[in-house]
Amino acid sequence: MMKFRSWHVAPASIEGILHQHSAVKVAVVIGVPHDEDGEHPLGVIVLSEDAKGVKADTLVKYVNSRVDDRQKLRAGVVFVDEIPYTPSGKVKRNLLKNTILERLGVRGKA
Repeated sequence: MMKFRSWHVAPASIEGILHQHSAVKVAVVIGVPHDEDGEHPLGVIVLSEDAKGVKADTLVKYVNSRVDDRQKLRAGVVFVDEIPYTPSGKVKRNLLKNTILERLGVRGKA
């Protein structure tokens, strides 16, 4: 669960919308620390094999046109080759978040 201003935001609801886009193979949403708002949602995306030329802003606009204000992908979208999973098939969210925040040069760990 992420906290945006005074609202709790469930990443799964945003992930569900991302999965509806034909270019998205896997989508995970994490919170990026923000000084004033708490956290901003960020989509971490593995593109499907047939996704050609899909840009991050295309996916951001796709999601933002389908969600309310607190669920908008204010931190944007990043593309990765793979998502880390546990042996039982769950996303290793803390590892993914720490990796992405480090890649973006953002302070604050999961």
